[in-house]
Amino acid sequence: LVLWAAGEAGRPGASALLDEFASREGTSTLTLPPLGTPQVNALIASMIGKAAVEEGFASRLSILSKGSPLVVEEMVRSLADRGDIFKQGGRWHSRVTDFSTLSLPKSHEERLLAKAREIPESARAVLGAAALIRHGVTVDLLSEVTRLDAAELFEILADLVRQGFLAEARQRGRRVYTVSSERLAEWASEQVPAKQRAKGHDVVAQALEAGEGATAEDLGYHLARGKDPARAVPHLRKAGDRAAEALDPRRAAEHYRSALGLGGETLPPAELATVRTQLGKALLALDDPEAAEEAQGVLEEAVSSARRAEDPRLLTAALAMRASALLSRRAFPEAEAAVREWIGTATQT
Repeated sequence: LVLWAAGEAGRPGASALLDEFASREGTSTLTLPPLGTPQVNALIASMIGKAAVEEGFASRLSILSKGSPLVVEEMVRSLADRGDIFKQGGRWHSRVTDFSTLSLPKSHEERLLAKAREIPESARAVLGAAALIRHGVTVDLLSEVTRLDAAELFEILADLVRQGFLAEARQRGRRVYTVSSERLAEWASEQVPAKQRAKGHDVVAQALEAGEGATAEDLGYHLARGKDPARAVPHLRKAGDRAAEALDPRRAAEHYRSALGLGGETLPPAELATVRTQLGKALLALDDPEAAEEAQGVLEEAVSSARRAEDPRLLTAALAMRASALLSRRAFPEAEAAVREWIGTATQT
């Protein structure tokens, strides 16, 4: 019986050793699936004697680790070493208030990056393509981007999963892959030449448009990085609207900023007024002084765009948000004047 952790497979001689075992008569290979949240919770309990330090702790570790027990153990040890989780009075406590800020230990990511630099060019190309695709990485999409046939892809993907570079899961009966860490994904994407990268984003966007269930965020992301970035603008606007509806103003602001950055003054005044007003609204929802200052500037531009569009409805909306921005910054005399202008415009419409 030979047990081999995926995280160890990148060591010199590991592949040859595994291949030697696999080729022997009577040998069978059992690949263990990633741990789910209940299993991660049980693993944490075995380490610290409690099902979870706080609600959501195991869930976040499950997502970050991609279900790898080795990574879960490293993360728990890292948190304990930093004092983010600690034992007091016989019970475990956590200093972490926002579990979304948890990240992989640097030691694990550094080992992954070191291993990635040694993999063959064909495997590096597939890893780069997976990083480029980001979400919903399937064999079909990878084949479109890399132009490799399915048989060769499956062989490379199996090796990348075995070495811990990719995590594999089943979604609606299909194999779906994700890159193991954000730093690894960033590095892998940078290995793809710029021209090939732009072409790859266009290929992914085309495949997403032809399929079903593509999100505006994914389409906007890929089109913005393709050969004609302006095509991303309507999708980024829609993604911003969806994020705003989901009460995620930070992400909404990111999408609206991207839409304005790509479209700029080439957009019609009415569209500029709309996007700028929405961006200002999202920034004000962040309840942050710097964001409020940015919102005021954006909303001044929204008012100007609405006037150029000669659209009273858009002007009323922009003026209302500008007044809100001034009030949030305690600029009361300017806010009073802005409110009067808003009421006067609204009365006329």
